[in-house]
Amino acid sequence: MNRLLLRLEGLAVLLLGLVIYRMVGGPWLWLPVLLILPDIGLLGRLANKRVGAVTYNLTHTYCIPRRCSPSHTGSRCPGSCRAW
Repeated sequence: MNRLLLRLEGLAVLLLGLVIYRMVGGPWLWLPVLLILPDIGLLGRLANKRVGAVTYNLTHTYCIPRRCSPSHTGSRCPGSCRAW
């Protein structure tokens, strides 16, 4: 059940992201690049496991895009994302 909820959450975030991307008029040719951008965090693994874990976790969070969003009201993300 948890796996299903996580997949549904990911699908909802993807669909919402696509809707917002279309609303702001982003170029569709950039979309494939932007979709794989979080996986660039895996390149930190080339340095070592610890750096790879940090870069992967930094690029796979919803807190950074939320901070950059125009709807950000200044509230903090819960948990370990408070530093952002």
